[in-house]
Amino acid sequence: MKLAKISVFTFLIVSSFKLFAQVGVGTSTPDASAQMDLTSTSKGFLVPRMLASQKSAISSPTTGLLIYQTDGSSGFYYFTGSSWISLTSSAVAVTGLDGLSDAKVEGTNFTGSILLGHQTTGTLNNAFYNTGIGLGTLDALTTGYDNTAIGNDVLGSNTTGYQNIAIGTSALQNNVGGTNDTACGYFALSNYNGTNNTGMGYGANCNGIYSNSTALGSNSLFTASNQVRIGNGSVSSIGGTVGWTTLSDGRFKTNVSENVKGLEFILKLKPVTYTFNTAAFDDFIDIKNQSNSSIASTLIRSGFIAQDVEKAAKESGYDFSGVDKPQNEKDYYGLRYAEFTIPLVKAIQEQQATIEQLKATLLQTKIEQKTMLENQKSEFEKIRTQLSQLSN
Repeated sequence: MKLAKISVFTFLIVSSFKLFAQVGVGTSTPDASAQMDLTSTSKGFLVPRMLASQKSAISSPTTGLLIYQTDGSSGFYYFTGSSWISLTSSAVAVTGLDGLSDAKVEGTNFTGSILLGHQTTGTLNNAFYNTGIGLGTLDALTTGYDNTAIGNDVLGSNTTGYQNIAIGTSALQNNVGGTNDTACGYFALSNYNGTNNTGMGYGANCNGIYSNSTALGSNSLFTASNQVRIGNGSVSSIGGTVGWTTLSDGRFKTNVSENVKGLEFILKLKPVTYTFNTAAFDDFIDIKNQSNSSIASTLIRSGFIAQDVEKAAKESGYDFSGVDKPQNEKDYYGLRYAEFTIPLVKAIQEQQATIEQLKATLLQTKIEQKTMLENQKSEFEKIRTQLSQLSN
């Protein structure tokens, strides 16, 4: 009879597990979302504790397996499916990031480098000390090094380019092998594959492969090498509290010659007033999304036409540095108005020399006229004397 009671009790327990498939420890009403619910206000949950060697000896650990390591770097560890990761360190170990689908850290041919946001599709070969954060950053990298890319699709085409800094969506997007470039801003230098260039601002860009040039400001654009451009066609004022300084130290000037043209050149110039067609200018340099300023396009300006100045200089036999000539078919004319000071000074000097010559001539004429009058007076006195003698 006693044996029968035990069998019935065992049957009831087993049946309850099969019916409810939940376990409550410290509670008779386990949470419906939990397979096991442990409830206590005075005790904790103790997972298996073991040495690092014992952890490593676990046969075919399943993903999510949790243990507490008691030696070495002690703490909780879980198995990712390929490696054990510590939960107790202050940050995820750098070596662990490489296991993520959208990260690549260190490794062969990738010394000192980290990419977060997209696994590179390039064939790495000594691509060291690169930092990329964002989807598609440094996506095609092969041998490029010392690059920093932050943002979506930044330096995404770069394979061999090195020592570039790009921040902002698609900055330096099409750079393949360009080096030593800095781009900051949405699509900054995105059309680019040159060297030693800088683009700062929304859409600050270029329209070709150039070097040592700079574009500063929204939709600013350089169109040749060794060029600096500030602002776009809608800008109506650029200034500061002091004038622009041009380096002018005689210790570094050679082939000095006083062959500046003055009046001959100045008299051929044609001063005009005009308005500047900002829309046509934007079309020429291929800026599609520029909002043209009504102030800039309607402002009445005074100046010269660069082509007219170029013609005047040529006719005068003057190699005038005030004309900034286009360097290619995508470039445009400009004038350096400060350079006009030099031929103007020369013209004033020539005019003054003419004035001085005229003054000297006038003075000489006055002297000659005075001498002539004195001579005439002397002759007149002689005649008077002779007439007086005859009358007596």
